[in-house]
Amino acid sequence: MTSRVFVGIPLGLEIQASLAQCYATLCTDVFNRSDIQLHQQSGHLRNVDPANWHITLAFSGSFPRAHLESLRGQLLSQCEGYGKGEATLSRIQLFPDAKSNIVAALLEPSAWLSLLRVHVLACFQGYGVDVADHGSFRPHITLARLSKGYVFPFPPKAISLPMGINHIVLYQSELGASGPSYQPLVEVQL
Repeated sequence: MTSRVFVGIPLGLEIQASLAQCYATLCTDVFNRSDIQLHQQSGHLRNVDPANWHITLAFSGSFPRAHLESLRGQLLSQCEGYGKGEATLSRIQLFPDAKSNIVAALLEPSAWLSLLRVHVLACFQGYGVDVADHGSFRPHITLARLSKGYVFPFPPKAISLPMGINHIVLYQSELGASGPSYQPLVEVQL
């Protein structure tokens, strides 16, 4: 039996609130409030609950449940005490490009974050699972999803929100009718 699991960096309440304000301002700059509600009610624009906002470092859609405890141990031994870091959210845009159906907050490139990801990916080795790696690492936070094929003129917006990173979390992800739900399995202090 397998589980959908990922290692992510959750957002603190302060950065959630700041990012939510930036996203709301961008939406009202592009559309009036009734247009936004219409897009949401029609299901064309599905906002992600800010409590679920995170930066994904590694994802596996089919991790063996029998090895979850071992993966927890690997993450603790490889990443605990790695060292705290910082990242900066630099813009909100369609992701990965202007024709995409994901509205995301992107982070500035960071050698510290990329190296942390290398450590996390190493923890998944040896379990015979595919860890999603779509080319270069482009850290982002998914804010909303658009219906496939739905045209949504969403201009990029520059932002500057620095955030401290002091822990990572191994999550189990369950897909549901209203979207995924995440259950934290272990928190690793950096």
